[in-house]
Amino acid sequence: MKRYFWGAAAFLILAGTAVRLSNRWREEASDHRVTLMSDWSEVRDEAARLGLTDDDLLSRLRNAGANALLISPSTVQEYLGSNLTFSSRVLAEAVQKQLADRQVAGVTLKAEGKKYRLIIPSNNWLPLKDLELGFNPELLGKARQAGFNIVLRVNQDPWMTKEKLFSDLQEIGAVNEQLGVMLNTDDIPGGNDALGDWVSFLESQHYAQLLFEFHPTKAAMKVAYKTPLSTFRAHTIPSNELRDLTPDQEQSRWRRAVQERSCRFLLLHIAPADSLSGYLASIDILHQDLIRQDWIIAWPKPRTTWSSPSLFARRIAPLLALLLAIIVPIISLKEGTESMPMASYLKILFFTLIGASIMAAVAHNPLTRLEIVPFKGIKLAFALSWLGCLLWLYSWNEIKDQLYQSVRRFDVLIGLIVAMVVGYLLVRTGNAGAGWKIGWEQGLRDHLEDLLIARPRFKEFAVGYPLLFLGLHLRRGGKMNAVWQDGRLWILLGMIGPISMVNTFCHLHSPLYLAFLRSLNGMILGTALGTLLLAVVRRGVKYIDL
Repeated sequence: MKRYFWGAAAFLILAGTAVRLSNRWREEASDHRVTLMSDWSEVRDEAARLGLTDDDLLSRLRNAGANALLISPSTVQEYLGSNLTFSSRVLAEAVQKQLADRQVAGVTLKAEGKKYRLIIPSNNWLPLKDLELGFNPELLGKARQAGFNIVLRVNQDPWMTKEKLFSDLQEIGAVNEQLGVMLNTDDIPGGNDALGDWVSFLESQHYAQLLFEFHPTKAAMKVAYKTPLSTFRAHTIPSNELRDLTPDQEQSRWRRAVQERSCRFLLLHIAPADSLSGYLASIDILHQDLIRQDWIIAWPKPRTTWSSPSLFARRIAPLLALLLAIIVPIISLKEGTESMPMASYLKILFFTLIGASIMAAVAHNPLTRLEIVPFKGIKLAFALSWLGCLLWLYSWNEIKDQLYQSVRRFDVLIGLIVAMVVGYLLVRTGNAGAGWKIGWEQGLRDHLEDLLIARPRFKEFAVGYPLLFLGLHLRRGGKMNAVWQDGRLWILLGMIGPISMVNTFCHLHSPLYLAFLRSLNGMILGTALGTLLLAVVRRGVKYIDL
């Protein structure tokens, strides 16, 4: 009876996993749109030095492949170039009202032929140059007519009331069916009590909120947590970093952001030493590269199939997923070490892959898919899982006996090397900084990505699987006299591979197909290297009966 119970439970778990992952797979397969965005204030300054008009700049950006503009609120400084003179009375009156709302007294409107000029009593606008005056409706209209989607950079304007802010946003949204916002401050624009208004504004019309994957503002994170269905991941490369990247490295970074980290908005900056023509050329190169990779340069579709995560998904599922990430490799090792070496090796990989899939099905929801709530405890799971494998392979009495053994200098050296390798792998597990990468590593990563589409992890195919393959064959001969001849040691080190496979599925913001393909590539390469390593050991260590 117990056997039937566990069989039914396993069937239900696997069926539920298959349903959740197949739904996610279909969603990701249909999510193939990318928006290429320019910062208008940045490119306009560059164009002004060349004497280009706004219309010329908009035309050149559109021809290069950009399909969205990031537009900031206009300031007095921006209108000073035209001496606060406007060709439209409607625009002049709108700016006049913005000034009045900010308690700038005495502003008058004077007609000068067919133009309209704003005047203040002191005739000195410089003290007010940084004052924000809302979004320029004339610019928004030109951008819309040129075929651009609009993303508004929204700051915390102390003069702007919540009611006025959302009134202006609704007015802009009325003529822009596809509208995005980028919250640019830690304080929620409109005040802390405006959080609900932001959620209603975004969800009512399926507007998009941009969440940059590195250093998002606190306001953006708060709004994203409440409305993940309207939030899209975005990526940018700061200008000071562009200076140190080759064109190939820059394109590779954009490609990884789209393919591996599901970023759907790319904000392209101008490098410090770059010209406007060079900037436009880089947009065109990226545009063509993404099209070759079967991406569509267009505004993302609304996520109509997503639903807000339940209390279970937000509170219980993360803990259950962490538990699975810890025990899956241990169970795989336990179930896989009862057979012949090759069968054991395949069983460990198979059970790990199934367990990692179950863990991903439990953990994923809109909040984790967007990494608004990242998978927490990856390093802890790595360490505890590896410790569990150690306790499964070695009894406590054996561990105590080894602690009482005489230690040679060679043993100390090997122990330090192993500790350094494991420590480095722990640091590199998760999202470690680029400073921890070896100099040549990124180049090799790029080559592997070009060759295999999904680059396998080094600690899987170059370390874990070969040592696991070797250890299982060494263990077939039984326990050796020297600790370094004991297959269990190499199995323990080799379990870094299966544990890393589980870690791959913990990165829930990456597409599911990429996790499977990366794991498969790692298994194939790791098995090939393991076979080669075993052949070398067989020839070099003849006294071990393999």
